[in-house]
Amino acid sequence: MVRVACSGFLIELISAIPSSGYAVNVVSAGPANVDVRFFGPGPDLSVKAVCFNQPIRYDGLPPSRPGPEPT
Repeated sequence: MVRVACSGFLIELISAIPSSGYAVNVVSAGPANVDVRFFGPGPDLSVKAVCFNQPIRYDGLPPSRPGPEPT
């Protein structure tokens, strides 16, 4: 999970928490961009973010949030 904060065009990495079995490499924590890479037993994942002085938007669907298991 990657959390960032935007202030106008500036961005700051708040946290980067890898899933179990993964390691994290923070390439850039701001202020122009955030670049975080996760390495582990599955596919490597990369998260890159910038701020455009607007509310945060997702390309495609927003990330899912854990919820209760269906019954």
